[in-house]
Amino acid sequence: MSPLLDFKTLTVIVILAFLLSIAAMGFCPLYIPIHFSGGHADRFVNKYLGLFLFPVLMAVALILHKFEFKTAWGIYFLALLHLYLLYHAVF
Repeated sequence: MSPLLDFKTLTVIVILAFLLSIAAMGFCPLYIPIHFSGGHADRFVNKYLGLFLFPVLMAVALILHKFEFKTAWGIYFLALLHLYLLYHAVF
């Protein structure tokens, strides 16, 4: 089995996603952009929903992975989306 698909590695990634969200909370405005059109933000969500939606989905996927579902690459995809959202929320 690949070390990228190991349960411990995936758990560390999910925990890091939660920690990054907690760290970014103080730097984010009340509403953060989630969609851009023509280089301008046109959809916003509450910062708590925006910061913690992907980590919660990653945790659900991690639980499903524990029960032998093939969700490891979904966790990595959600982690990338989460980093993209954090970048736009903070900067």
